[in-house]
Amino acid sequence: DTLSFSSLCSATEKGQQWQLALVVLPQVAEEALARDTVLRSSVLSACEKGHRWQTALSLSHRSLEEEPECLDLICFNAVISACEKK
Repeated sequence: DTLSFSSLCSATEKGQQWQLALVVLPQVAEEALARDTVLRSSVLSACEKGHRWQTALSLSHRSLEEEPECLDLICFNAVISACEKK
């Protein structure tokens, strides 16, 4: 379920495995599960920890177009933090 995917993304953030976090988003869509703010912020935070500011910025831009309800203050802070670390 979505909670399991969110936990997986959070673990990839802590393990600095941002690439794995990016694999989760399409799988969530494939499983027809809701992509919520917790999941999105976990993926963006994983990108931040991996110093992948371009990826975080791209994901947030795509989310704004496709699923703006999935972004919150935590998501935007993760993107800003990723850009600071570039």
